[in-house]
Amino acid sequence: MRTVGACAHVVNIMWYFGVGRHLQNFIGPASAWDDIIIDMRFLKTSKGGTMLILDGYTYSKNSSIRKGGARFTCSKKLKNCKAVVHMSKIGEILKADTLHNHEPPKYIVTARYITTTRGVKLLLLDEYTFSKNSPLRAGGKRYSCSSNVSKNCKAYVHVDVNDMIVYRLTDHNHEPMKYHKTIDGLYMKL
Repeated sequence: MRTVGACAHVVNIMWYFGVGRHLQNFIGPASAWDDIIIDMRFLKTSKGGTMLILDGYTYSKNSSIRKGGARFTCSKKLKNCKAVVHMSKIGEILKADTLHNHEPPKYIVTARYITTTRGVKLLLLDEYTFSKNSPLRAGGKRYSCSSNVSKNCKAYVHVDVNDMIVYRLTDHNHEPMKYHKTIDGLYMKL
């Protein structure tokens, strides 16, 4: 007798063609993909480390695991959160306990940019605009509120090299400026 091994995805395909497609009430996996597909990405931190963002929660690389993988723990360790993710060296989730005792952080947002009719590129966040102020030491840029001079507004945003907003101080002392999008896709201040 001979034993043959196979990966789980191969066995699933074989099962479907051999049995699943002949079942009357078979519900395929596509109907449950909303529960399976996850939002996962890696970012470089301002200190040069690796941050995992999984379904809106942030994880810091904690240690290495066997076969070159990594262990990531929830970044909210001070809140005594026990969430942990083990990943292989090629980015596969091997083990995960993603039960958090807090809400996901609100500062992880992809930066959105607009270009004004004057050709100025601005970052748009929560209806407020920010202009590029200075580079960050670890890469990325700092954007200050577009009204920082005229209204002495101290709001600012840090954007990393992946265009992810990694920090923001958005206590504005004014209402947002109003813009109108023109036919050619540019924005004009009203």
